[in-house]
Amino acid sequence: MSVQRSPYPSVRALHAVLDAEEGQRSRERVRQLRMTVRQLERALDEEGALPARARREVRSLLNARNVDTFLELAESGALRGGPALKRQPKPQPLAYASMRILRDCLAILGQGAGVEVVLPRMWQQPPKPTVPPAQQAVLYRRVADMAAADPVDLDAVGYWARVRAMDRCRLLAIVGVVLDTGARASELCGQRVDDLGAGVGSVRVVRRPQNGSAMPLEKIAARAGVSVSVVSRVLADDARPSDAAYDAVLAAVEELGEGGPVVERYPLREGTRAALRRWLAVREGLVAPLQGAKTALWVSVVRATGTPIAGLPLEPKGLERAYGRGIVALNADLAGQWDAAARGPWVPLPTRLEQLRRAVEATPTDG
Repeated sequence: MSVQRSPYPSVRALHAVLDAEEGQRSRERVRQLRMTVRQLERALDEEGALPARARREVRSLLNARNVDTFLELAESGALRGGPALKRQPKPQPLAYASMRILRDCLAILGQGAGVEVVLPRMWQQPPKPTVPPAQQAVLYRRVADMAAADPVDLDAVGYWARVRAMDRCRLLAIVGVVLDTGARASELCGQRVDDLGAGVGSVRVVRRPQNGSAMPLEKIAARAGVSVSVVSRVLADDARPSDAAYDAVLAAVEELGEGGPVVERYPLREGTRAALRRWLAVREGLVAPLQGAKTALWVSVVRATGTPIAGLPLEPKGLERAYGRGIVALNADLAGQWDAAARGPWVPLPTRLEQLRRAVEATPTDG
């Protein structure tokens, strides 16, 4: 239940919309909606920024002129909250991605309140450069060569050398899978060991539509025998529930034919197979001390803040950070090295997984 202590009737009405959205959206989206309502309230607190009528009526608060004013204030960073931000001499502008989230949330809030929100055109941020096919080929050869090299004896090295070796082992396997499937970070984090085919010859990828929040959650929940919140979490890759609930939701979506997640299987090349076999051996040692299910394919190699042990399933942001950290180390190790097939030196890779993934052209198998 949302906190409804705002002095403004229009904000209290938006809190009622938030209450209705709870359970219908992923936890991350609900958090973003709450943030948007807080920023709207801060804009109303700004003397003279918005008219007095916007404090009383949602329709006024979300009309085109006031939304323009709100977005300008938000983009400048003036509506950020928190003690640490108030100590800054000058507010930091919101990033492009944050502004897109804010706009999406305004549209959702308006729909819930029965108000059509007219959003101004947004400057389209040019996409970051991707990894071209020739560089992908060089990268794959490096993955295959490094995966085939003699493995490090983890028991014979110190702690940090062991961590670096495990980190590199996981990175090579992730890169190989991405080059063979084009999987997103969230799709990688949804993978389990049993998604791998016989002999590590293939891997299953569950693709999710970008408009998953518009699906009939209640109908899917009834068919799967789970709560609406569980369906929302599965569709959004948000803190995956039990394996049984996860499988039940995917099966319900497939039976209902509602345009939800699509299951695809991709063949894996030998270099990727070698990298995965080595990672599976390392992963086995990491998850051995854990209690309960040990099904996640991609797990942590070190203890993260707030976690007592390694071997826990990676979340998308954690996987992206691990990928970026690993690519920085790989670029440093291979800097200046000559590639005979490419007839040139190693070209540093971008550190965002998305820049590699977007350039991959992979074809799933028919079966």
